[in-house]
Amino acid sequence: MNIKRKFQIIYILPLVLAAILILILFSSYATVSEIMKQDRLGEAIVRGVFDLNIRTNEYIIMMHPSERPKQQWLFKYDSTSNLLDRMEFEGAEERTLLMKIRHGHQRIRGHFQKLVDIYESPESLQQMGDINPAYQELVRNQLLVESETMVSDTAHLTDLIHASFMKYYKWVSIIIVCSVLILLLILFVVSALTRRSIVAPILRLHQATEVIAGGNLDHRSGIETSDELGQLSRAFDDMTLKLKNSRIMLKDEISEHKKAEQSLQKEKEKLQKYLDISAVMVVMLDTDQKVSLINKKGCDILGFDAEEIIGSNWFDNFLPERLRDEVKIVFNKLMAGKIESVEYYENKVLTKNGEERLIAWYNTVFRDKEGNITNTLGAGVDITDSRNAEMQIKASLKEKEMLLQEIHHRVKNNMTVIHSMLELQSGYIKDIRYKDMFRESMARIKSMALIHEKLYRSKDLASINFSEYISDMTDDIYISYGLNSGKVRLKKHIDQITLGIDTAIPCGLIVNELLSNSLKYAFPEGMEGEITVALCMNDKEEVELTVGDNGVGMPEELDYGKTGSLGLSLINALVKQIQGKIELDKEKGTEIRIRFRRR
Repeated sequence: MNIKRKFQIIYILPLVLAAILILILFSSYATVSEIMKQDRLGEAIVRGVFDLNIRTNEYIIMMHPSERPKQQWLFKYDSTSNLLDRMEFEGAEERTLLMKIRHGHQRIRGHFQKLVDIYESPESLQQMGDINPAYQELVRNQLLVESETMVSDTAHLTDLIHASFMKYYKWVSIIIVCSVLILLLILFVVSALTRRSIVAPILRLHQATEVIAGGNLDHRSGIETSDELGQLSRAFDDMTLKLKNSRIMLKDEISEHKKAEQSLQKEKEKLQKYLDISAVMVVMLDTDQKVSLINKKGCDILGFDAEEIIGSNWFDNFLPERLRDEVKIVFNKLMAGKIESVEYYENKVLTKNGEERLIAWYNTVFRDKEGNITNTLGAGVDITDSRNAEMQIKASLKEKEMLLQEIHHRVKNNMTVIHSMLELQSGYIKDIRYKDMFRESMARIKSMALIHEKLYRSKDLASINFSEYISDMTDDIYISYGLNSGKVRLKKHIDQITLGIDTAIPCGLIVNELLSNSLKYAFPEGMEGEITVALCMNDKEEVELTVGDNGVGMPEELDYGKTGSLGLSLINALVKQIQGKIELDKEKGTEIRIRFRRR
């Protein structure tokens, strides 16, 4: 039986019984009310009959009354008649007595009328022969007797009504007491049934809940009824069993979770140690611009303890005030995904003592599953000292560059002076052989002076544009020999190549010697031809320098590697200086090719 049916039985049946009792009480109340009404009516009749008796006695005593007492008596009589007409009884004794009273009441009216007639019309009585005083006395006595009899009967009727009322009142009182007792019994039964069928199982279920809440998952409620509470109890017991199994599983999971947390904590501590021994500053910021992680290096640079930094706003506490607003705007845009993270940038941080340190930052971001940025991680290197040193080095280099430029300028000027002195001296030499020697020396000096001039004018003092240098130098040498340009032509195939000064000077001297030899010996007695100067990078990433002509060429018996000529000896020495290789091709005139690595 379910709880709804139990409630119907427990509460609806008592309600039906209570309704029946209420109907009984209502019926009893109606009967008692009717009896009380009759009782009040009887009392009113008694008062009316008693008043009528008094009026009768008064009227008899007056002998010759006026009209007013008569009218008062008649009024009282009519009111008493109305009361008697309204009275009804179910009991035989009461009905008989009521009929007697009504008849007596009517007789009183007749006797009273006779007495009125005697008082008001004695002549008529005389005509009838009823003038005997004894007759008047008889009428008066009859009226008094009837009146007294009516008073007595009325009092007896009132006693009967009152006795009937008391009888019914007693029974109604008994009924009320019994009804109250029955209602109390019904309430007790309802309470007992409710407690047994509903409250007790709920209390047992509540107690079981408290026991289980205390941690005893082996406890069971033990409610075996087939109603909803029984079903709830069994479901609760099943839930407790599942909870017990879940707690065992959860206990294992918690144990594993604790182990994982311990392992994670160890890894975190290990990571913190790694971060602390790192030579760079590591800082992690959350979305609220607050520091969530910092290593020892970062604390050392800022001059604060980690506890003072963790949870603080990075921008408000550790950046110079002039940079805060700008950097905050960039950070907020980054967190909102409006801009991409910058992997490298430099900015200054503010230390505890108010010093500004320049940090080179390498940044990355962390994202959640939805791709939103949750943290930024920056690794920063304090480059304040290195940047200051760099600025000092740059200033020193600038100073040295100016000094080196001045040196190149002075070397070039000195070589120009030497060149001019040799040129003046050669003007006094008549021997052609010695004059040529002077000219060769002047050409060598000029080639070296030209390099220093290029370096002096160049922004890079360590290397020069060799292509530009060799082009200018070959033109100067070609012009210095005064050959007919229509017969001996100079062709240049020069790529853009830059060489260091240690390589450029030997190469310039090599080109000077080779070009001078071609101009002096390749085209005797006005012979026509061309001289080629080429500079390029070959497939082996080597610099390839070629000077050749289509003139008479070198004698077959000449070994350029073992010749006693100063020029060729100088060429071999210079090639060896730049760690190059030299090749000679005599197929069409003379062509010398030199290959070397650029340094």
